[in-house]
Amino acid sequence: MKKDIKWDFKVLISFFCILLLGSYAFAQDLDISVREVDLPRKIYLNKRATVYIYLLNNSNSDIENCTLTVEAEDGSKTSQTFPLSKDGQKVELKWVPQRKGKMEFKVTLAPPKSIEEKNKENNQVIETVEVLPQ
Repeated sequence: MKKDIKWDFKVLISFFCILLLGSYAFAQDLDISVREVDLPRKIYLNKRATVYIYLLNNSNSDIENCTLTVEAEDGSKTSQTFPLSKDGQKVELKWVPQRKGKMEFKVTLAPPKSIEEKNKENNQVIETVEVLPQ
């Protein structure tokens, strides 16, 4: 009977190693990205503008605790943490510019801190926008 217990223990350890290596392989293949930021053609000071942000998840499953941060040089900044679907996601954002003129509009997508991503260069999009007077 003692021999069977050792054998079961070895099987359990092997199974655990396979799971661990599989998780490691998944983390190495992880690639989330900001695919596109769709801003209105005309944006006006103190008027609500609807911005659409298209996110990609090139892994086999949803990823919990991704953080999307959106900021503009007028001082606007918002951040939201959510699960990113394996099919990607469209995010709708309402922005009311507080300053007129040209400025950067920056969108950044970050994976959870527990996961290392293979390509961080596609996690941010910076657009130059011009906010017109009313």
